[in-house]
Amino acid sequence: MKSNNMLLVLDDVWSESESIIQDLMFQIPGYKVLVTSRFLFPRFDSTYELGLLNNEDAKTLLCYSAFPRDGIPINVTDDLVNKIVNFCKGLPLALTVAGASLCGQPAFKWKTTLKKWSESGSMLQSNSNILHSLKLCCQKRKKRAPRHPGAARRTYSAWW
Repeated sequence: MKSNNMLLVLDDVWSESESIIQDLMFQIPGYKVLVTSRFLFPRFDSTYELGLLNNEDAKTLLCYSAFPRDGIPINVTDDLVNKIVNFCKGLPLALTVAGASLCGQPAFKWKTTLKKWSESGSMLQSNSNILHSLKLCCQKRKKRAPRHPGAARRTYSAWW
């Protein structure tokens, strides 16, 4: 007889969503829930806290986002890539956003962008495109969010 194992992955769960996690916890053999979050959920056991990426992994992630096909181009120096990596401080989301925003840009754009980020202390404050994209994402999420708690339960149970 085949085993029916199932892994449910809930990515980037917010602290207010603890009840949704609870609603999706079933006592079924072979069923596991993996939650990724910036927040701790003390009600649930088996918490594993991930650290920041080391420099080598951070550089790999940045390059994967910035140079999806060809690797680091000749006109973008290794030193410049390392400065961007250091600015992102090992944070995977920051590295991915930085890489995507610099993808296809010439070396001088990398330098001016890094200078802006360094002066403002943040990618978000110095880049209106990123802020605009984040605003649109939040607006879309808000429109799709259930209006009352029962709606969320019905939405999730429809998946089963």
